[in-house]
Amino acid sequence: MKTLFNHTEHLEAYILDKLSPEDRLIFDAQLLLDREVQDNLHWQKRSYGIVKAHGREQLRTQLKKIEQELFSKSVHKNFVQRILSYF
Repeated sequence: MKTLFNHTEHLEAYILDKLSPEDRLIFDAQLLLDREVQDNLHWQKRSYGIVKAHGREQLRTQLKKIEQELFSKSVHKNFVQRILSYF
């Protein structure tokens, strides 16, 4: 399990460009030579993409709720008018 965690950390450091130039060069060589490393990198990047998309969707949902509350409740009427006056 420790090895898997270290491997995942190494992939993450590569993706986030946090490896030293020497370590990055070694990892690039591993990518060229080892299909499993290529596959692992592909799936790690894909996982990050899915997590990022999910986070964006959650943020979009939260912003829609805030917008609905601001524009539908009379309590926020003055605030909304001030904001709209800028446009």
